[in-house]
Amino acid sequence: MLDIRAEIRDASHKNTELLRLLAETGHASSTLTQQQKIVSDLENKIARSDKKLHDLDQERLANLQTHKKYRDSHFRKFLITASGKKEWFAGMADKEEQDYFETLQQAQQAQEHNSSLKSQLTQAQNTLASVQSLVQRHRGVQRQLDELYDDIFSGPTPEFPEEDEKEQESNNALAAYFTTKAKLEAHSKAVELQEQAAQTMMVTLQHMDKALIAHRTSSTFMERRALHQAKDDIQQTKRTIDQVSRLGLDNGVLSRFNAEPLVRQLNSALGDVWGRVDIKHSCEEAARCASILDDALSYARVKRASVERELKERELEMEEARKGLQKVREGIFERVMNEDMMRGPLTGDTNLIAYRQVVDAEIKVTTEAI
Repeated sequence: MLDIRAEIRDASHKNTELLRLLAETGHASSTLTQQQKIVSDLENKIARSDKKLHDLDQERLANLQTHKKYRDSHFRKFLITASGKKEWFAGMADKEEQDYFETLQQAQQAQEHNSSLKSQLTQAQNTLASVQSLVQRHRGVQRQLDELYDDIFSGPTPEFPEEDEKEQESNNALAAYFTTKAKLEAHSKAVELQEQAAQTMMVTLQHMDKALIAHRTSSTFMERRALHQAKDDIQQTKRTIDQVSRLGLDNGVLSRFNAEPLVRQLNSALGDVWGRVDIKHSCEEAARCASILDDALSYARVKRASVERELKERELEMEEARKGLQKVREGIFERVMNEDMMRGPLTGDTNLIAYRQVVDAEIKVTTEAI
């Protein structure tokens, strides 16, 4: 097994190069956020501009029709002239002509503005694609650096206890993140299932309403068919709620849901061949079940939102812990190489010589650039 210091020396050049690339692409994430906002703002402006263009075009067409009415209708002009309103007619014709050309000018200006916005959007989207590529490059470099450090430092490193401490913090933060992520997946599944249950329960209510109407009109066949459909729906709702329960999440509101009384009432109504059972109570019971499901769904959505916020917090903590660990590992690299540089003339270590050559070359490049 290689000595950890020897591994650090062997990886020193790669470490330096990866850190340089990270620094070069470090701005990509913030630039991406800014560019995404620029694209989104332009898309919203174009949507408003498109609507304005459509409205102006409709107004222009309406003004054109009115303008033609005064310009081309010789019969209308004759009648108005004969009635002694020639000046009024001329004034109206001038006004409609002016309105038409003003609207036409506004439409032309709006079209130019719209074209300019779309040109800006194209440029912004091209820039966004470039920034996204840079972000991917940054993530790739970060992944390579993480792998390099994990290969060297993963597990106990008695020589560097501060690294072990930060590694444990990072592992704990990572575990907390994935635990919270799994919890969010469970809560999201619960919301999905409860939405299905609430929707099925609404259909149950519709069937119960149809059954009640049929019962009042003595339409036995229609009533029984609606009751059968309601029973099938409520049983489907029960199966869905059972799936939610198996997720093991706390939802005190959902624990109040009990469809058994409704199922018994429906069985009683379906077994009544003489139509003497009043299904009004069944309708009320179905409404009660639906209300509980609605309340439970609202509660589940609130819980999901809370876990979403918690996941964002865990993600920030995980990233901070990762950065802290990376900083310590960077420091160890620097310390080991500095120590070897101090002993370099005595040891003649080939890796150290190579490292010093890399450093000297970087200093030379920097000096020439200045």
